[in-house]
Amino acid sequence: RTRGQLGALERRLSACGAACKDSGGSAAPPRAPEGPGPSGEAVPDTLRSLQTQLKSQNSRIEQLVHKVAQQQRHLEKQHLKIQNLQSQVGLLAPTHLDHGMAKPPRKKRLPKMVQLGGPAHN
Repeated sequence: RTRGQLGALERRLSACGAACKDSGGSAAPPRAPEGPGPSGEAVPDTLRSLQTQLKSQNSRIEQLVHKVAQQQRHLEKQHLKIQNLQSQVGLLAPTHLDHGMAKPPRKKRLPKMVQLGGPAHN
């Protein structure tokens, strides 16, 4: 989504740059209009204002893209740590199951077997 917005802003900036091409480039100061325009000097001032606004927006977008990249790296590191811990737990789990989890079911089963097997032996 951010890249799409950046592309749209770049297209808008290019359009403003094309409109200002006759004035010597996007960084050049505005020149007087060739003919009497409806707003006179306001047209170049408006273009300069739009260019300034687009530059500040592009700068902000670049900052946000950088921040997203940092967060992505942080999440990848966390993911690796989680995978490492899961593998450690996976190595401990069979031992834990044999000693802690497997014995109680055997204890529960033994009385049932004794009850079922008791009358058969008598």
